[in-house]
Formats: sequence, structure tokens, C-alpha cells
Amino acid sequence: MKYLPVENITYHTDLNSNEVLHRLEGIIESFNRNTKTEFYSHSNPKYYIGTIDDTSFSINRIVKFKNPFLPRIIGTIQPSLNKTQVTIKMKLHGGILLYVIFHCGAFGLVFLAVFAASILNGKYNPNMIHPLSFFLIGYGLTMAGFKYESIKSKKYFAKLLEAEYTNSIDS
Repeated sequence: MKYLPVENITYHTDLNSNEVLHRLEGIIESFNRNTKTEFYSHSNPKYYIGTIDDTSFSINRIVKFKNPFLPRIIGTIQPSLNKTQVTIKMKLHGGILLYVIFHCGAFGLVFLAVFAASILNGKYNPNMIHPLSFFLIGYGLTMAGFKYESIKSKKYFAKLLEAEYTNSIDS
């Protein structure tokens, strides 16, 4: 998952699960379409918008601008012996992910077709660099935008929960 816009993070904190919930409630505004514009004011102390319950939450960061690469954050809170484990999965919004797959897939297929044709013809075709460059630009912008925003959220949650975190790339 290292090369995909998905991150799995596990935080281990000395706070109990009730204190974790209390801290999360302090930064998460519940979603209400009628008052959404109030969330973007400087006076609002909330940094995220979404839902939270006793053991899980689903949130997005509140920003003043449109950013399609904001991670959708889904987390679970699990108490253990002396610590609390907060597991978070950050991923792109489904519609954005479909667009990126279509964009990169289309240019990737065009590149492969031009590359295969140049191999069959036995000579280099300089036109194959164009679809490859569009593929790389689309992929690079997606990953850079996603990672930039996910790093902000990872650091913020580590500070908020007074926790250490580990990235897991296996799922």
C-alpha cells in the first residue's frame, strides 16, 4: 500500500478510552448541511467534521478551500490493559479514487499500446513519452496531495492523543 493513497496508522496512548473520546469530541464537529459555512470561520475551534460514537469515528479535515486529496479518516478506539489503541485508516474519497484510476488507467493503456507498437515495428516511437508523462503527472499529483494532507493529520493526532504511531503497510 506504500504506492497507493491509503494509510493505516496505529496510535498507542496512555490515555483511557473515555479521555480519547473526550479529546476527539473536542475537535470533531458533527455534520450539518445548514451550518456548513460556519465551519470555515476562524472562530471555530473544530478541525474535523464527521461522526463519532463510542468505539469509532469517520471524519474529514475542515479546510477553507476545495481539496480533492483530503483523506477520509476512519478510526476505531480499542482499550487494552494499560493503554488505548486508536487505529486509523486514511484513504481518498471514492469518487476521486475512481477518477484517478480512470485517468491513470487510460494514459497507462495508451502508453502500453504505443510501446507495444514500437517494439513490434522495431524502432523507437518518441510519441510514447506523452502518455507516460501524463500518467506520471496524474499519479504524482495524487500521491503528493494525499501524503501532504495525511502527514498533517498523523502529526495532529499524535499530538492530540499524546501517542506514538506506527504505519502499517500490510493491509
